[in-house]
Amino acid sequence: MRGFGVTLRLTSARSAFISELMQFMNGQRLQEVLAEKFGIDLDDVYYDGGIQKYLDGYEISPHPDIRKKALTFMVNINPGPGSEQREHHTHYLVFREPYKYVQAYWEGHPEADRCWVPWGWCETRKMQRENNSIVIFSPTNHTMHGVKASYDHLDSQRTQLYGNLWYHVDAATSHPEWEDFVITESKPKLSASIKSKVKSVLPPSMKAYLKNRVAGGNYVPRR
Repeated sequence: MRGFGVTLRLTSARSAFISELMQFMNGQRLQEVLAEKFGIDLDDVYYDGGIQKYLDGYEISPHPDIRKKALTFMVNINPGPGSEQREHHTHYLVFREPYKYVQAYWEGHPEADRCWVPWGWCETRKMQRENNSIVIFSPTNHTMHGVKASYDHLDSQRTQLYGNLWYHVDAATSHPEWEDFVITESKPKLSASIKSKVKSVLPPSMKAYLKNRVAGGNYVPRR
């Protein structure tokens, strides 16, 4: 739904340790290991990474990452005591039942890019609070994650080693936004083409659920 805030990326090292860390992060060997682990051809991608800080108010709404991203990793290296209790960590989420049709659309239409969605459409299953923890994944329609930072960054900052592999060629040819997936009786926002495509990939039980929900009833699935 939205993404905004201030992110700072280190551009030059002031110590031998940080210089060595930056060389490792930008080195070819790390890229080779990541690509091999996830079955990615390095000739198909380019690398982007660094050491970053995210200030108070930084937010990226739940999203699974766009199709152009082949891989991402995040390592928490938060300075200062009590970092695990601060409200600036990555949420890992799943769609709530009424909104799983969005995921079904992405599954059935690989040419359509994935997008941010409202927080209320998802629920958090885990937060990456632990310091010195790493998450690495190759984006799919199920890798929902987001960040909503609300903390005092004058004391210490959310800090990560962060990197991505990006495909040179973007396979997505259409780019629906979250508003295109809003289905209401009084204010339909799906275009006719997208709406028909969504219906084409939904199972009968989900179609019945949505129809009943719009009508204001209580859906009882068939047994």
